[in-house]
Amino acid sequence: MSDSIANTPIKMWPALDYADFVTAKLQQDFADGSYRKESLPTSDGEGGSTGKAKAFLYVRERFVSAANRKLQWGDLETFENFEDVLKGPAQHYWTDTVYTHANVVAAADADKFQVAVNLMMIQRAF
Repeated sequence: MSDSIANTPIKMWPALDYADFVTAKLQQDFADGSYRKESLPTSDGEGGSTGKAKAFLYVRERFVSAANRKLQWGDLETFENFEDVLKGPAQHYWTDTVYTHANVVAAADADKFQVAVNLMMIQRAF
């Protein structure tokens, strides 16, 4: 079975050099005094190995997984904290253009993150 997975025409993740990714440490504090920390890869949007679309999607996937499973964030918290895994031009574009875009502002809280990521992918030249 592993041979059939290895020979699939579309790989789930491209060959990325994961050592190239700078990480960001995120923490969620809980009311009982406990907390959870997660170290996540970041995307810079500069077009290098950590800034292309494939890298952005990898960062997004890792972020969403941690936000939902480990940090226990809701939809709005996920949207509001995504900029913490963006650096440089990607972060500036997110905060200056995407975060305040009319479609994102008008979206329901449950949809804001996906609408924003879609805009980022469509409008940002990765």
